[in-house]
Amino acid sequence: MATTPNFNWSTPDNTGLVKNGALDIRTLGNAIDASMVDLKGGTTGQVLAKQTNTDMDFTWSTPASGGGLTLIATATPSSATTVSFTSIPTTYKHLMIVTSNIQQSDSSRYFSMRFNNDSGGNYNFKGVSFSNTTVNSVYEASVTSIGSTNSNAPIPASRDISAPLLGQHSNSTINIYNYASTTLIRTYDYQSYGYSAGTATNVSSVIGGAYASTGTAITQIDFIRSSTQTISGTIQLYGVS
Repeated sequence: MATTPNFNWSTPDNTGLVKNGALDIRTLGNAIDASMVDLKGGTTGQVLAKQTNTDMDFTWSTPASGGGLTLIATATPSSATTVSFTSIPTTYKHLMIVTSNIQQSDSSRYFSMRFNNDSGGNYNFKGVSFSNTTVNSVYEASVTSIGSTNSNAPIPASRDISAPLLGQHSNSTINIYNYASTTLIRTYDYQSYGYSAGTATNVSSVIGGAYASTGTAITQIDFIRSSTQTISGTIQLYGVS
């Protein structure tokens, strides 16, 4: 009996008897049906993938998620002594903090950032700050919180947020890696940009990296006000999947 060129499905010979036509059609249909069985099933959102290298061996699977952002919480600093994100889920790959249009009433004051309310000397950071044509590098080790000692440090959620210029409009991004680990050092990078109100050419920018050697998963992030002041804008915490 003749077969198809690709899948070897049985087809009637040219010399076959007409009376066998129904059986030949049924044989061909059953062969096609059996070859296509893996195309059945699946649910909404799933994709068809190869299960093995065998021809027509497929499986339905759910695509792996990656890179998606989930908004966990939003805070408005105002005049609060401490702004906290608490009960942070440990189910994400890392955390991202985004600050938007931060302005302050006192250019000599700022927020510092602390994990799990840990005030031990477990924070280290270094970075570069740019103010117009001036470039400064800053390094601090074994400090009790990020932004606690150096008023010119390019600190995430401190000088880069409540910027060194009165009335500065500032936007920042902070990525915190390994935050859910109990053994790995929590590393993070940060960058921000801002300018003095009414003077967009008066630019301040910072970029850097840091780590916190606390031995527990980060489930709380505090932004601590250094002195009496008013800070406006928003701080958003995202989980990255």
